[in-house]
Amino acid sequence: MEAGATDEQYRPQRALVVDDEAETRQSAARALADAGFEVEAVDSAAAAEEALAKSPDVVLLELDLPDGSSYDLCETITSNHHIPAILHSSVAVSPADRVRGLQAGAYGFLVEPIDSSLLIATVDTVLRSRRLSDRLDLAISATGVGYWDWDIRTGHVSWAAGLEAMHGLEPGSFGGTLDDFMATIHTEDRPHVQSVIQEAFSGAEDSYEVGYRFVRRDGSVGHLAGRGRITRSASGEPLEITGVAVDVTASVRSAQRNESLLEYMGALMAATDPEDAASVVRGKGPGAAEASAVDIEWLPSDATLAPVMPTGLLANEAVRTIDPSAALTIVELEAEGCAHAAIVDVDTPSGSGRIAVGWSGGMPDDDHLRFAELFSRQSIWGVSQISDYVQQRSIALTLQRALQSELTIRVPGLEVASSYSPAADAALIGGDWFDVIPLDDDRVAFIVGDVVGHGIEAAAWSSAARHTIRTMLMTTDVDRALPMIDEVFTDGLDRFVSTMLLVEYSADRPCRIHSAGHPPPVVRRSDGTTELVDLHPGPPFGHGFWSSGTWIPAEVELAIDDTLVVYTDGAVERTVGSLDAGFAELLATVGPCEDLEELVEAVVALNEAPDAPSDDTIALAFARRDVPA
Repeated sequence: MEAGATDEQYRPQRALVVDDEAETRQSAARALADAGFEVEAVDSAAAAEEALAKSPDVVLLELDLPDGSSYDLCETITSNHHIPAILHSSVAVSPADRVRGLQAGAYGFLVEPIDSSLLIATVDTVLRSRRLSDRLDLAISATGVGYWDWDIRTGHVSWAAGLEAMHGLEPGSFGGTLDDFMATIHTEDRPHVQSVIQEAFSGAEDSYEVGYRFVRRDGSVGHLAGRGRITRSASGEPLEITGVAVDVTASVRSAQRNESLLEYMGALMAATDPEDAASVVRGKGPGAAEASAVDIEWLPSDATLAPVMPTGLLANEAVRTIDPSAALTIVELEAEGCAHAAIVDVDTPSGSGRIAVGWSGGMPDDDHLRFAELFSRQSIWGVSQISDYVQQRSIALTLQRALQSELTIRVPGLEVASSYSPAADAALIGGDWFDVIPLDDDRVAFIVGDVVGHGIEAAAWSSAARHTIRTMLMTTDVDRALPMIDEVFTDGLDRFVSTMLLVEYSADRPCRIHSAGHPPPVVRRSDGTTELVDLHPGPPFGHGFWSSGTWIPAEVELAIDDTLVVYTDGAVERTVGSLDAGFAELLATVGPCEDLEELVEAVVALNEAPDAPSDDTIALAFARRDVPA
């Protein structure tokens, strides 16, 4: 027995034999015992009722119990105890008996004398079918799917337990009529659902799809996506509908949140200075954060810039004493019409910020708190970026530098360098950006991205993209963050498309490289040889395809003095010739460069070639160095 296993996991299967004839009862019990079953044999319905408390896996039930209770007992076994029952009879079973037995839930019929091999084969088949059914139910419940049947001739509607659970109902408590079903639909959506079903009835198609809001037992509203299939008579008359319904509440809510958050971040990033940004946070923040009030405090690290002082929730005495080292704190208070507030503190290279998100009702649930933290971190990083803007000499340079990391992170055993060249004819504003983000334990993420387009809009989206990606990588792991990033880019009011390359570096593991439609990085070995990394990239962000999770990260081992170079497409795109020619020129440029600063400058200079299109170019390189003992 494996360590940690229990006797229950390894118990033999249990069989209950119910038969008032001692000879057939004992014969069946011996056959089952010889097949490895743990068998209990009883001679009456009353004794069987007691034995069912021991939860047998299967019941062999005589059809001809003297008190005539076999059909009722079969229904009790299968419906109330959810145990498969097999009926057996000493005489031939008539069609009427078979129908009655099936209606009572019997899984099969056997006629005496019962051959032992046929008995065991029947029991094994029934149990195998039951296991498959249980696994199917488990798989369906895990995916949030419920299924149902509507017998149009009788008017009966049956719901599976999963569908009842979606609506907050106890198993078996659904009323079973069309009116009961319609009562669960939001009143505003009932005419639409009725119209779709009626159109399906009268049309030639045998299936239909419909989405609608439903009302749970507790009064909360969810969203369902349903599909029905119609069974018709030979004359085309609808006889039955079977269908499935998927609870898409989380997806709908996420899309609505992303749309609101993206619109909010666009307004925030259009602010001209931190005070203007604070007005956006306080004014538009409550709608984006699903809250009653939002307040902000911002203390820039540059002493020449004025701080943003709180004007609402954060000015409350109950909040002023909160330890700023806590990532998220919940307080009860009576201020600005709020009873509870989530306080989030974030330190950035440009300063420290604090956001208060307040609710007027009861204690927010975990989902609201997680979203409030995400909103707060994005807001503070947005204000942090705007503080950076103010420190620059022009809006063009400000927007460009906002898209680049300051490389303030120091990683033992790594030398890092970067360079940026703006597009010559794009008013020094474009969509290229990079970042270096510390992950958990000893890992660091090196990122370059390129939002499609040029101008202020592309730069603004790039800044929003960078902050969105940074926030998500700070709150979840890389493999989970990438589909979420794609969802944010896809589901906004103004969808934008961006390529991105992310390198996870760790001193004791190979680099993991994830590509969203971005050109492959270059590896420069210590002897000057170069090669492109063989990638299996996912599509660019903004198309909504990353949720399938089919991308494959590449792995690259870096030895001492090996260098990895990531860049944007301005380094390799050419107006004439193939992209392969641009890659060949890049490899030839990287090879001779031992100095990292010279290397990145040489890479961005490739965009100055006569046949290079006007585009931004970023080069970010890191080399593994020997760390003295």
